[in-house]
Amino acid sequence: MKTIGLRSYRPQLFLIAFIAATVFVLLGLVYATRSLRAEVRTRFYEQYNQQQLILAQQAADTIEELFDSVQRSLTLASRLLQWRDLALDNSTTLFRELKTVQEVMEGSPVVEFVIFDEAGTVVSILPEDDFTLGRNFAWREYFKWARDRGGPGQIFLTPFMHMEGGQFRGSKALLAAEGLYDFKGRFRGVVAVLIDFDELARQHVLSIKIGKDGYAWLIDNDSGSVLVDPLGRISGQTFEEAFLPRWPKLYSLVESSSNAQPGMDWYDYEDPVSPELTVRKLVGHAPVRVIDRLWTLGVCTPIREPDALVASLLRQQNLLSGISIAATIMGALLLAGLLLFWNRTLSHVVDTRTREVEKLQSRLGQAQKMEAIGTLAGGIAHDFNNILTPIIGFAQYALKSTPDDTAQKGYLEQIEAAGLRAQNLVAQILAFARKGEHERQLIRLGPIVKEILKLLEASLPKTIEIRQQIETEDDLTIADPTNIHQLLMNLCTNAYQAMGDEPGALDIELKPIKVDVNMAAHNPALKVGPYLELAVTDSGSGMDKEVVQHIFEPFFTTKGVGEGTGMGLSVVHGIVKGLGGAILVYSEPGHGTTFHVYLPRVIGVEVEKPPAEEPVERGSENVLFVDDEEAIADLAKLLLESLGYKVTIKTNSIEALELFRKNPHDFDLVITDQTMPKMTGLSLIREILKVRPEMPTILTTGFSGAILAEKVEETAVRELVVKPFNAKKLGAAIRKALEH
Repeated sequence: MKTIGLRSYRPQLFLIAFIAATVFVLLGLVYATRSLRAEVRTRFYEQYNQQQLILAQQAADTIEELFDSVQRSLTLASRLLQWRDLALDNSTTLFRELKTVQEVMEGSPVVEFVIFDEAGTVVSILPEDDFTLGRNFAWREYFKWARDRGGPGQIFLTPFMHMEGGQFRGSKALLAAEGLYDFKGRFRGVVAVLIDFDELARQHVLSIKIGKDGYAWLIDNDSGSVLVDPLGRISGQTFEEAFLPRWPKLYSLVESSSNAQPGMDWYDYEDPVSPELTVRKLVGHAPVRVIDRLWTLGVCTPIREPDALVASLLRQQNLLSGISIAATIMGALLLAGLLLFWNRTLSHVVDTRTREVEKLQSRLGQAQKMEAIGTLAGGIAHDFNNILTPIIGFAQYALKSTPDDTAQKGYLEQIEAAGLRAQNLVAQILAFARKGEHERQLIRLGPIVKEILKLLEASLPKTIEIRQQIETEDDLTIADPTNIHQLLMNLCTNAYQAMGDEPGALDIELKPIKVDVNMAAHNPALKVGPYLELAVTDSGSGMDKEVVQHIFEPFFTTKGVGEGTGMGLSVVHGIVKGLGGAILVYSEPGHGTTFHVYLPRVIGVEVEKPPAEEPVERGSENVLFVDDEEAIADLAKLLLESLGYKVTIKTNSIEALELFRKNPHDFDLVITDQTMPKMTGLSLIREILKVRPEMPTILTTGFSGAILAEKVEETAVRELVVKPFNAKKLGAAIRKALEH
């Protein structure tokens, strides 16, 4: 009976056990679900906060790069003005130098450039401002700092300020200033730039947004002032005035941000009218190092936005849990697995995007550095060409009338040779700036290497022995001679610097080789076939393996501050790669270094002989020549008159235009420089063509870039002549323009 009774109760016992197990599983599921919810919420907030921090760091890096470009521009201006007379009566020349700096800073929030003399008087200003020109600002803090405490290369950045006069009266601005000193370090004046802070804030702070109601703020830690507050106002208030009434937790946060470390946090917004109404906000903040000041940029979002995203996800879970006990158990377990997978996927996506952003940011920063250096190099090349034009031109003209057996002819030949070497150096600068136009051609490498070594022998110390083994047979390759010159000069200069002041040997070897399968397998950059091997070996101190791994990286250098830029070998690597070759390095500490350059060798082709030099083309037309450099204008008059032309020169583009308008048919051709004060050459040509649409015109320039070439085509200029020029170049351009 007991047995039968016990068996009859087994279904009930099973049901009770099943219900108990189900309840236990449900309780465990509820507990696990709550834990998962808390974990999801925590991780989601962390990832959201991390995105805020990434945005803050990106914006901070952009602002830092902007002020780095301001600092480079001030340095460029101080070099351009080093030998200039800082006086009101020299305002036009100073204005032209400011235009050069303005071209470098094009597209930035810099709106004004000012030069002060040693007494604090404004001697030049760009844009022109008669209200400010001639006024004295010696009482300003930045002027007193440059005069009494500053030094070469040091820059003073003013705190946030409101402009009180001039055409930017009432604007919110920052001013960066650098003192001007002579070669003995004596104070000569100040050059300064005015930065439109309203525009800077709009571009790099107010435009930052994450979420529907997100925003950004910017503070100056050094002065304890708020530049852009959490309501998007450009205020200049102190921390206490801006943060304490509404954001006491944010006040504590910005007070602690002076350690210049990025971070993530939260704070409560308290309504001053109804203190019980508070909104919690997430914030990611990053330091901004601007010249000698420390700023902090924060990116904020109300916590209700990530809350809404998490709540939406959790509501889906609750909907599935109401179907049935079994479905709830399976659904809850499935949802838990999906939540874990989603959490891991989100972490992976965010981590991947973060790495991508960091890579892109690094590439962007490097590209901006190279672009800034290229722009600066282009400006320097422009000024060099203007200087070289009269030097080379007058030397060549004087050589024609100097007897062969006189010492003066030798002196003039030395001047011409030095000028042509300088012209070649400018071509290298333009090639580095990636704006020089060079064409690859079939060349014999041996004679070019020998020519470069002759230049090196004159420039290297006598303690360095140059030993060469140059094979001039089977030495054909396709390259630009200027690139080869730049490549070998950089390698030899690097070798010389590695040997220092100690006696040493520099070995240069050129020979044809054939890369076989085994060699190509060990060097992926090489292909099976004929090559030219150029080896440069020094007896210097050598390098370890870690240094060798980084030597071709831009800006990497083992030299001290001021001894090198770290760009030489990077440029060499770029040239070799562009020519389809490869470069290998062998070095050991204490045993010197050898660079092996491999360039594709051309076989079965003969080098065409250069055509016979054609005579200089002559003419008898009337020419109007315009250039603000008096020496260049005088040279052009001399050269063109020697070719039979009748020449009228003008050093002011406005005066030249007035002369042409009065007598438009007195001239058969107009030749004008591009970069001139008050009116550029292209603008002058446009005005001339309005008077005489068929008028032949020629534009001269010290720097020809792709943008200028496009503008030349749009303006219907007949010919473009790049300085320095000589009689032959000018004569050929004139005949082409007149016969067009």
